[in-house]
Amino acid sequence: MKKILILFLVLLPLIMLAQVSGEEATQGTEFQMGGSVGATTINGETYTRIRLNPELSFWKFGVGLDIDLLITGDGDIREEDWDEWQDYINKILYLRYAHRGDPFYALVGSFPSYTLANGLIVNGYTNMLNYPDQKKLGGYTGFNTKYSGFGMEMFAADFRQMDVFATRAHFKPMKITDAPLLKDFVLGVSFAHDTDQYKRFEDSDGDNVPDIFDDFPNNSNYAVDTDGDGFPDDIDIDADGDNLIDFVDEDWWHSLPPELQGGTPNLKPRREYGDEEEVTIVGADYMLPIINQEYLKLYHYAEVAKIVDYGHGFIFPGFGAKVAIFDLKLEGRRFEDEFIPGFFDYLYDDQRAFVLADSIYTKTSLLKHVNASTGWYGSVTTNIANIVYFDLAYQDMYGEDVVTGKSLWAGLRADTSMIPKIKEASIMYAQTNKEYINFREFRNENATVKGKISYELGGNSYLVGNYQERYTDTNGDGKIKGEDEIAKTFSFTVEFKF
Repeated sequence: MKKILILFLVLLPLIMLAQVSGEEATQGTEFQMGGSVGATTINGETYTRIRLNPELSFWKFGVGLDIDLLITGDGDIREEDWDEWQDYINKILYLRYAHRGDPFYALVGSFPSYTLANGLIVNGYTNMLNYPDQKKLGGYTGFNTKYSGFGMEMFAADFRQMDVFATRAHFKPMKITDAPLLKDFVLGVSFAHDTDQYKRFEDSDGDNVPDIFDDFPNNSNYAVDTDGDGFPDDIDIDADGDNLIDFVDEDWWHSLPPELQGGTPNLKPRREYGDEEEVTIVGADYMLPIINQEYLKLYHYAEVAKIVDYGHGFIFPGFGAKVAIFDLKLEGRRFEDEFIPGFFDYLYDDQRAFVLADSIYTKTSLLKHVNASTGWYGSVTTNIANIVYFDLAYQDMYGEDVVTGKSLWAGLRADTSMIPKIKEASIMYAQTNKEYINFREFRNENATVKGKISYELGGNSYLVGNYQERYTDTNGDGKIKGEDEIAKTFSFTVEFKF
């Protein structure tokens, strides 16, 4: 039965293609097929990886699949990917009805980016950061009505855990007046929440010790664990495992229940990891269209947000414009102590908790080191004749002891349809959340460079190359030179589309 289901899923893209190809295809129906062929190593074993990514859109519906086949050296399909019913659910990339902005819309599965309001709380969040190694069944939904422009939207990163989610409600309070400009004034309120930032790390055996620490003392990246109980020696009150406390702080001892103070207890401390640490952010925003013409659009916006139990920040004033081929934004920003803008951003799933030495810290633990700042943010996006796409953004925040207030982003992407054999070409440069932006030295410790090029091999297959550079000034001379100071990463895959 399992082999029949696998065969069906593999043939399904071809069935979908056959249904929408030909002259009798339904108007408005679109089909795209993507995929790749390569190799991967899991737990020391190398597999041939064949991935099919068919996407079918018809009327307001859309479906995307991710059929990932890992084939052993003997030609067998890896059974671990197909032995539970959840494995088959994971082959669905998404199911979609309509789009954001429609009267009603919904998507279940994976989504590459989601932003609420002007991005002060949720800015480009994705539940696909570690995809396909980690597949989350999340999604978003919402509605928009004509009654005072009222609408709501929400997203959840993973319906199975319901740990990261957010919602926003908006309406047009002046719509009933039919007054110019004011009738389109939009007011919104937002709420975002993570039930437990520690959920980034699994604790599969339930011992309140994350799995990444369970292999002490073999994991030399963290610490030594003499008795192998999962607690590194420097925080283990019984490091040698003889059931006698090696050293006890006086205050800690008297904090124990009286029945435990009279003898030597056989216990292990509960790691901080076992304690849930949630985070909640609330906010409000507005947007006022000023000019709404075909070749000129101008609008004003603002947003305020509060990280519960921490600081708050706001955007004011903010102005956006679309002039011919340019999209522009310019906004003033004020962030108080213990506030980070775009807390739920593209990298959130990896930054919500992180390992430092032998301990795990959460993103909120960093907030106590964030000082108040004031500054501005601006961005320009342009599309030149549908051939060259350019993005440039800069943030400049300043204040007492502010060390991470400046960022620079730049990206260039070319439409290569006029260039034989080249399907895609792009490059990105960034210096983000730094104390200063180094404009004199292109290569510096703050910078990252990423590039991508796709070359047509024929038969709708492509050789895709990805390149990345990071820099370390090891000798402290202020210059980045030599292989020891430039970390380069190359990767190549073969993809196909039809």
